[in-house]
Amino acid sequence: MRNSNKRFDLAIVPKYFGASWGGLQNFTNRLNKKLCNLGVNTTILSPRHEGQDPNKFWLNLPERLKDLGGVRVLLAIGLEYDENVALQIKCLSHLERFEDTRAWLRIATTGDLTQRANLIPNDALHSISGLIVLNRAMLSEAHSLLDQDRAYLIPVGVDTERFAPVTLENRAVLRQRFGLPDEATIVIAPTRDEDRKRIEVLLEAKRITQTNVLLWLVGPGGNSGRMTNLVNSRGILVSPPIPETEIHMAYQCSDIFVTASEREGMSNAVVEAASSGLPVCAPAIPGILEICEAFNNQGFILVNENSPQALAEALRIVQRGSPRKMRQLREPGLQRFDISEVAMSYVRLLDLTSTAMRYVRS
Repeated sequence: MRNSNKRFDLAIVPKYFGASWGGLQNFTNRLNKKLCNLGVNTTILSPRHEGQDPNKFWLNLPERLKDLGGVRVLLAIGLEYDENVALQIKCLSHLERFEDTRAWLRIATTGDLTQRANLIPNDALHSISGLIVLNRAMLSEAHSLLDQDRAYLIPVGVDTERFAPVTLENRAVLRQRFGLPDEATIVIAPTRDEDRKRIEVLLEAKRITQTNVLLWLVGPGGNSGRMTNLVNSRGILVSPPIPETEIHMAYQCSDIFVTASEREGMSNAVVEAASSGLPVCAPAIPGILEICEAFNNQGFILVNENSPQALAEALRIVQRGSPRKMRQLREPGLQRFDISEVAMSYVRLLDLTSTAMRYVRS
């Protein structure tokens, strides 16, 4: 019988964690906040914090949890990098077998499981409670490695009240805050300086359009690496990371959302932009396709060929309209991605219901 007298109901362990813009960080913050509001006692631990060695983190995690007074459930968010993934899975298996802690793993990106299958100890993977995935393609991947009743699909979640359109007057104020021109069409592209985000496709698409468009690259890597060299490029603005508490403002002062990513699980940024009423230009890949379906294709222009030419054509034909009207058209699909609904899905799946219900009744 599982011990319910633990200090923490849930420990969330994201692959990386910080205060800046990034899908794992933002989702972790939102889920943690919502679960705490429901009365679930949670803590966040990260293998990449203040220069900590990830291998030492996973080796020492069982003792760390004991020092915290014990944890009923551990949710690891994101499969580790190649050099750490075997140790991560072995640690989760150890917690499940010997420490009276149920261990779950949420996979963040399509292809992560199949690409690392040869690195994952099969017996250890079968020892954990289960996998959580974000789209149908990922669910098929999980079913190829685990029994079907141990893989579950729960989408990303956003605060749909915070990610909402603002008045034209407020938008003008926000543009001043971020140093954006009043009259330009702002195309926001949350991204990172890594290959799968395909920044070069965005840049070439911008060059091809040759219109009064400002491409606003925002996110981790925005103040380092090759992105720094783009600051003075014509029609391109590169911003450093934006705190999670201000991300919604970046969407609210933009006109169009664009991404050229070749792989996603389910993009937080796409859902945030859709909730904010922006038209979305993106490749037709798993995860993004399902977001588009949920919103009945309202304001989505998806390209089958992830090329600069195709993305530039999508930017040409997208219509700048009323974010408020677009938000109203998408309202029926928003409930699926509301962080309150998503948090309750985790409460039910991770068997945290008794804790949450005690809080609700009190």
